[in-house]
Amino acid sequence: MAHFFLRAAGVGRRTAFVAASGSAVLLSGAGMAYATSCKEERDKHKILIVGGGSGGLAVAAQLQIKGEKDVAVIEPSENHYYQPLWTLVGGGGLPRQQEPTTREGRHALGCPLAQGQEAPVLVHNMGKVMRGEKPTAVYDGYTSCPLITVRTEGGREGGRGYSSLLLAEFKYGGEVAETFGRVIDQAEPRWAFLQLKKHVFPFAYWELFLRGRWFGTRGVIPPSFE
Repeated sequence: MAHFFLRAAGVGRRTAFVAASGSAVLLSGAGMAYATSCKEERDKHKILIVGGGSGGLAVAAQLQIKGEKDVAVIEPSENHYYQPLWTLVGGGGLPRQQEPTTREGRHALGCPLAQGQEAPVLVHNMGKVMRGEKPTAVYDGYTSCPLITVRTEGGREGGRGYSSLLLAEFKYGGEVAETFGRVIDQAEPRWAFLQLKKHVFPFAYWELFLRGRWFGTRGVIPPSFE
């Protein structure tokens, strides 16, 4: 349902998408040929990211911002979608108790913009591990599920409809983590939240998040882990 509304608003997909991530190499379209020879690409680049979805591009962009220039992203598709299925990324497959370091093997579903809160943790911990140090940054599992609701006048099919959105936000273990909870009741679907979904989130995704400039509920303010 969310994809239907976004497609109608014209924000669903961009063709031949190239992330503005500095000097990172994006191997798209014909990238499948490169993907079959990962070892060769790994020998050429210090960091190889397999998958140019929202997580891969966000991590690549933040690595660029951190000064890591030797990065390659392998992505076989020429299309990039605003709402990919998998939204969180992990740096390995360690036991579940290490989830806060983003090195877990299990991944949650949710809003891709939630990665803006997770990607800096992964980038910071990746740098620590590459230097032979222990990862110290912690990710609390924050994710968001914007749920669009549709109603019709009088409850009749074909009646004039209007929409609102329930903005559900939570952390690991289902703990509620509402951004606006101190001001309004987020348990109530609201028209204003729908406008965030239709207008603010797409802009933040395309223009900020994929460029490593969006940090979840912090907006454009980057976190500090030191």
